[in-house]
Amino acid sequence: MTNPTLAATITARRAELGLTQAALAVAAGIAERTVQNVEAGRVPSPISLAAIARALELDAAELWRIAGLGTPAKVAS
Repeated sequence: MTNPTLAATITARRAELGLTQAALAVAAGIAERTVQNVEAGRVPSPISLAAIARALELDAAELWRIAGLGTPAKVAS
């Protein structure tokens, strides 16, 4: 599944914070390839999405909604 809105949201926030894809990957504890895939429009696993949200200081539930994953019962924090 691809989601250009999610990709744009994450890419824009990463740029706002002055982070490279590699730096975001380290901050989120995920592979750089995962960041590349998300920014290319692929929807990551819920765990990766929560990690990205934390690293970018974004609301994970909102990213879930943008990604089309619905609303999580509990967002990992």
